[in-house]
Amino acid sequence: MAVRRVLTRAFGATVGDTYSVQRTFTAGNVQTYGDLIDDHNDVHFSHEKAVATGFFSGRIAHGMLVSSLFSHLLAKHYPGTIYMGQTLKFTKPVYLEELVEGRVTIKSTQQSRKGLKCQLSTTVTKVKEGSVAVEGEATILILNSSKD
Repeated sequence: MAVRRVLTRAFGATVGDTYSVQRTFTAGNVQTYGDLIDDHNDVHFSHEKAVATGFFSGRIAHGMLVSSLFSHLLAKHYPGTIYMGQTLKFTKPVYLEELVEGRVTIKSTQQSRKGLKCQLSTTVTKVKEGSVAVEGEATILILNSSKD
């Protein structure tokens, strides 16, 4: 077990490491993202139409835009890693200007020939409510060359 700890520390990643970031998503963010991916669903762009669905109390951010917090955290804390996979479950809407916190936590690591493969838990929490809006798991590979 000591050898495994030394290897994971060499890559700057150990089981239990957690990183988080807080932010809000603005109307401008949603507009830019919607234009980029050509998703102009009314729930993102019209307060009245979002409310009329009976599901929302206002405009919501795109789920994938909110989930981009995970990519931000991985790029910041493990530059040069390969994002190999992600599962997502959208459990609550994220409204425009609502403060949320994205969090990634390393659950397990496995040394491979190419680097360190890590399994992570990923969550976005609505800060005011304390409730989870997005949850999932990710797999990343920290390449051998990334530790240089």
